[in-house]
Amino acid sequence: MVAESPGSDAIHRGVWTPDVANSAEAMDTVNRLMIERLRDYVPQGSARVLDLGCGVGATMVRLAHEVDGFISGVTISRVQAEIAAKRFARDGLTDRCHVICADFAELLPAEPRYDAMVAVEAVVHSPSLENLLPSLVDRLRPGGRLILCDDWMTEKDRGLAARERCLDQFRAGWRIGSLHTVAELVAMSERAGLRMVEDLDLTSYCASVGHATAWSSWPWVPQP
Repeated sequence: MVAESPGSDAIHRGVWTPDVANSAEAMDTVNRLMIERLRDYVPQGSARVLDLGCGVGATMVRLAHEVDGFISGVTISRVQAEIAAKRFARDGLTDRCHVICADFAELLPAEPRYDAMVAVEAVVHSPSLENLLPSLVDRLRPGGRLILCDDWMTEKDRGLAARERCLDQFRAGWRIGSLHTVAELVAMSERAGLRMVEDLDLTSYCASVGHATAWSSWPWVPQP
């Protein structure tokens, strides 16, 4: 299901881990998991974190309250960027949060390098994940962390006509450009210079995922 807590602008899936008691907590699960993997990792006071496909800034606000640093987001939608800016002003975060209206696959060299990047249900919309990953590595500081939460295809989805039809409908309906297996993601990431440090499969906690895809959280760091 897609859950939305009262007052939330988030439009992501609710994730019902065993410790979740209600839809508001389910909506916050991914934010909480990301914060746990960032809070003691990024430099306090000067951290720079980028939210890829930030939407209207709900995750950015959550990160800003928990991570001591500067939170940037990128969205291709000018409307979303304007809504996010109003939210930051309302929450007194304009000095620490800002949105770049651009395609996250085409970040400008003038953008700073980041201590961490996060992407929730976003990178599947990239036309080419193979090309996207190296561009993200270029914007990460040495030892920086990349966390991806998204849909990944399973090997059992291939070769069966019924499953292939489901995947085609999923791609068309959600404008999916890069739907890959986990093994393909690992290979592409290693070629881009990333090293996986954790694989957290959230599929069983997402009621709306069904059998067609796996939904995982992937923290990566650049290889030494």
